Amino acid sequence: MTLPVFDIQEPLQSTLSNHPITLLQAPPGSGKTSWVPIWLNRLGGKVLLIQPRRIAVLNAVRQLSRNLDDRPEGTVGYRMRFDTHITRHTEIEVVTEGVFVRLLQSDPELAGYQWVIFDEFHERNLDADLGLALVRSCHELFRPDLKILLMSATLNEGRISQQLGAPVIKSDGRSFPIEIRYQHAASPDMNKMILQAINSVLATVPGNLLVFLPGMKEILSCRDFLQPQLPDDLQIDILHGSCSIQEQKQALELTQQRKLILASPVAESSITLPDIRVVIDSGLARFPRYDRDTGMTHLMTRKISKANADQRAGRAGRTAPGICIRLWSEDQQNGLAPFPAVEIEQADYSRMLLEIAAWGMQVDELNWLTKPNPANVTETQSMLKSIAAVHFESGLHITDHGQKLLSMPCHPRLAHMICEQPGDLTVRLAVLLQERPVPQGMVDDSWLKQTLTTSERQLQQRLSKLVTMGHYPDWKAALCQAFPDHIGHRLSDNKIKLANGQQLTITKPDSYAPWLLALKFNDQRIISWIDLKDFQPQAFPNMLIKQNNLTLENNRLQAKEVELFGRIRLKQRNIPVNVEQRLQFWDDYFHHHGLSDVPLTDAEKILLKRMSWMSELTHDEQWPGKSRSPLDFLCEHRQQYLLPICTEVNCLNDIEISRALDMMLSWEQRQALDNMLPVSIVINDRPRPLVYGEQGRVSIAIKLQETFGLLKNPTIAGGRIPVVFELLSPAGRPLQITADLEHFWHHNYQDIRKEMRGRYPKHPWPEDPVNAKPTAYTKRHAARSEL
Repeated sequence: MTLPVFDIQEPLQSTLSNHPITLLQAPPGSGKTSWVPIWLNRLGGKVLLIQPRRIAVLNAVRQLSRNLDDRPEGTVGYRMRFDTHITRHTEIEVVTEGVFVRLLQSDPELAGYQWVIFDEFHERNLDADLGLALVRSCHELFRPDLKILLMSATLNEGRISQQLGAPVIKSDGRSFPIEIRYQHAASPDMNKMILQAINSVLATVPGNLLVFLPGMKEILSCRDFLQPQLPDDLQIDILHGSCSIQEQKQALELTQQRKLILASPVAESSITLPDIRVVIDSGLARFPRYDRDTGMTHLMTRKISKANADQRAGRAGRTAPGICIRLWSEDQQNGLAPFPAVEIEQADYSRMLLEIAAWGMQVDELNWLTKPNPANVTETQSMLKSIAAVHFESGLHITDHGQKLLSMPCHPRLAHMICEQPGDLTVRLAVLLQERPVPQGMVDDSWLKQTLTTSERQLQQRLSKLVTMGHYPDWKAALCQAFPDHIGHRLSDNKIKLANGQQLTITKPDSYAPWLLALKFNDQRIISWIDLKDFQPQAFPNMLIKQNNLTLENNRLQAKEVELFGRIRLKQRNIPVNVEQRLQFWDDYFHHHGLSDVPLTDAEKILLKRMSWMSELTHDEQWPGKSRSPLDFLCEHRQQYLLPICTEVNCLNDIEISRALDMMLSWEQRQALDNMLPVSIVINDRPRPLVYGEQGRVSIAIKLQETFGLLKNPTIAGGRIPVVFELLSPAGRPLQITADLEHFWHHNYQDIRKEMRGRYPKHPWPEDPVNAKPTAYTKRHAARSEL
């Protein structure tokens, strides 16, 4: 019987020949993993098949070899960390995502390979996203003939196709009906719920059963619980990435005896399971999540997505009608996310940034499906610099030490710790930190004495082989090598400042050493720590910074030489400021703060108002700030106009904005400004200062008697703007505001005259003000002046 994927063989090959990247969506059991690599190899060229995990690699090798009637050492080979089977005859290589990234680093052109296939790409692991970004770079820079294929059963193909500009080929598959049942949690005990689900189908539904559990701990617990309560003729197998090869083969082998397979999410895809008719789904999985509290990545148990649930259910309908029992309610099903979260959105970028630096590019130079978080990138770059893994010189570059850290199978922090203090105790520390949570409170050496699991001992052995072992009994010093940015200095009994800049509290400290190392913390408090009684900052030269800081204190420029451990100030002293430093400070200050904090004199405020108005009135296209405020223009062109007046300025109050504004205007522009919008106008042989107000209003405050003889208000701006008179009493109190003096004389003046004559009898109040002589004096003083 041919598999469903054979129906799309020709269109797939045709599409691949015409496009650099293609998407293939095909359901589980359609044959995509076991046949597509063979077809592509027959078209010409070696094939790289990338799988998300080791167990999937081995399963794919077995399937491909079976279809080729070939031994694994022949045409089909594989590469995994610490396990490689490749010969000179190998044409199809199956590799894990992490190994693919390392393969690219060692051979950026992928010489000899023609096809790169990402299988189960829907999982969107960090290494898969990084591998795709790097291989696209390889295609653009070195290998335009390279072909890339993304395969999955539940790919969000619409969005990804649009982002990549890649066509989608779909295989409908061939599956049998699956009955979905929801078993609401009648008990908080997962094992009891699974037993109940098994008993509900064991006697009525033939075939094997598959139970999805989040991890090995739950698998072993469930097996121990079920064995004494199920029939002896039901074989219980387990399937997990950490299982031995023999255990994996036993679970995947089709036998006469009925099976119950307890599996982690590795059984969702990439492997062929024998005659599964019933799937029991816990709805849980473990996902890697970057823990900002510890600076490490740990697995967290969370609910799966709808896409994961559909993928799991599909396992029951491969060979016959099946049943999927979900251990949650239908309402809970409706609340699940459509697709799993993309790991790059919440991952630790440490190894990824080292890989990119080793590739010789910057993060923003790669073509990402989902871009890394810029704030996390910056934070991780600082951490890598603190452990001497990278340096900054026109971008991020990896050091020789960073290359060494990349070669080690642990977090770069822990790899750095081992390289700095290579000893049995250090390696044991690294294993515990990578595999286990840190206890709360102040940690002592009893934590180091825990018994290691089998997988932890294997990691310990691998790490020990990579370095020349020595004797380093100071475990606290070793931890400081891994987490120098988490070293903290005590500001008070319960307040700590970390080298990364965070200020946190610590509750009930057991001692009051001036320094400590925070092993786990959140945004507010330190949860786990060790005291550092004899800590010497000089032991960490990569964390020591000496810098000259220029700051404004009470609006006055202060220069200090500061010695820092990360962002912890060790000591400081006052230093003189030279002109270059002063100008650089003001340049940065104006760039970030503008001129809003600079005090302005009244004259400067008037000048700014006049220049702003002039920008609207003039036809001069070269007028500074033609379409924006003069201060914005001045700040934008600060190198030309503002900084030259700041060579000796040490205080905000000493910045003379008027000088800078004058420099902005040519002689002709200044003359035009004074003519159009003068500072004052002459009335009765006396200059009167103009007040430039809001909404185009210009006014003069003047005593009413001084306007006698005037019939109309004066104007400015070539007659376009009338000057408003704020008419005052002899005592300077407001009487009337008018922009039409002629109207005022004929309609309002007589009423004011009646009232003011009695109040100010010594001052003139003529019946005919238009023909009266203006005066600022009393009638007697005016009479004496005429004599």
